[in-house]
Amino acid sequence: MLLSGREATTIDFKLKPKTRVKAALRSIVIPGWGQRYYGAKTKGNVMFIGALVGGATAGIMHLRFDNKRDDYLNFLKRYENERSVPEKYLMLAELYDRQQDAYDAEQQRNIVGAIAAGIWVYSVLDAMLFFPDYGISISGANLSFVPEYDGESVKLMGRLKF
Repeated sequence: MLLSGREATTIDFKLKPKTRVKAALRSIVIPGWGQRYYGAKTKGNVMFIGALVGGATAGIMHLRFDNKRDDYLNFLKRYENERSVPEKYLMLAELYDRQQDAYDAEQQRNIVGAIAAGIWVYSVLDAMLFFPDYGISISGANLSFVPEYDGESVKLMGRLKF
């Protein structure tokens, strides 16, 4: 359509309101997208970068764990194939050390993965619970969550109006 300014033209826009459900769905797909959707761009960027760094770190930790586990399993084969009892006795301490290294790498990978998942889940909950209007419309009712600070702690108060 070309607007010339010589004749009257009507342009219709259909606007859809932003909702907390749409924000949460976006954050399920990409952490921080829901926050960016409702206008909290810095918060959204921090969540996205946090989840990205956490995921990349978890991937690196997984590769580290794979290497440690492979080292342990290869040494275990050598230990099991060894026929000399004195040599097996000498290898036993190293076998335990490699097993502990693999276990530690697995624990570290799991912790980093849980942190990355926690950031993602927090992004979804934040988009759902702290949407700018602080209210959910449910068939004529209005449910709102309002933070209250009493000087020592923050409480999240829920209110339901009919």
